Amino acid sequence: MDDMTTQISEVTQTTSIIRRVNDPQVPPCPRMARELLRRGTPRAIDGVIASLDDCIGHEAWHEVIDMLADETAVPDSRFEELLDSRRTGYALREAAALILSRRGVARGHEVLFDEFPARALVDRFVQHGPEGIRTMCRAIRPGEGDGMQIVSDRLASLRRSVESTVYELADAAGSGGDHVAVFVLGHWDDPRSIDTLLHIADDPTRRRAVRQDAVDVLCKLEAPEAIGVIGRAMLDPTRSETDREHYAWVLGEIGNFAALEHLEEAVRLYPDSGVSGSARAAIERIQGGGE
Repeated sequence: MDDMTTQISEVTQTTSIIRRVNDPQVPPCPRMARELLRRGTPRAIDGVIASLDDCIGHEAWHEVIDMLADETAVPDSRFEELLDSRRTGYALREAAALILSRRGVARGHEVLFDEFPARALVDRFVQHGPEGIRTMCRAIRPGEGDGMQIVSDRLASLRRSVESTVYELADAAGSGGDHVAVFVLGHWDDPRSIDTLLHIADDPTRRRAVRQDAVDVLCKLEAPEAIGVIGRAMLDPTRSETDREHYAWVLGEIGNFAALEHLEEAVRLYPDSGVSGSARAAIERIQGGGE
């Protein structure tokens, strides 16, 4: 009888705590969440997870996420189910992705940067030091416009904290984060950044998309040191005509006589294309002193 009474009391207490942690008017309570996790029943654990569906961004919300990330009794699959469900709310979806990301699960990284790119999210990864930065950069896929822009802009602004790791990623062809590093370097207009971008653009071991991004970033910087790289890209028939016209225009903007041989070659090779027209205009600009 005593055992039965104890069990009933345990269930009653669990129910009371679950009601408290799931009250939408009250921020998540780490102390109560810890107590539910100690009890470890499926219902108690579900109560803790459900408490994350409100008060997104609250300090206690992050504390509960930290607890669940460390709770080995709750498997990754529990949070993957939340990501797979269409009924999962915005806050709970971000919480599930954060927990998986903290556990090193790639699915968590991908969802975060696909759906929740923000400066605060970048800052949280940076706080974890070089490994956090590497993890974040690997999670961003090439071509992710807004996500890539937000991450690279924020990393660039945190140069003192991230510089050595960004260069490490940029220097290693197999780092998995070199595509992000390229865009970060585009914010740092100095000799080391330009030299690194030149090396990437000319490195045949790199992914083609990364090499092209390096050329595009060099175009944005309008670096005279990049005339050879940009000139070769302009003459490359495998690149789109729109890109090659842009490269010709950039060479005209740089305004250095060293670009003339590349531009004249473009006129010779592609006499009836838009590339030729852009190259002629660039030649006139350079010979006219930028007028």
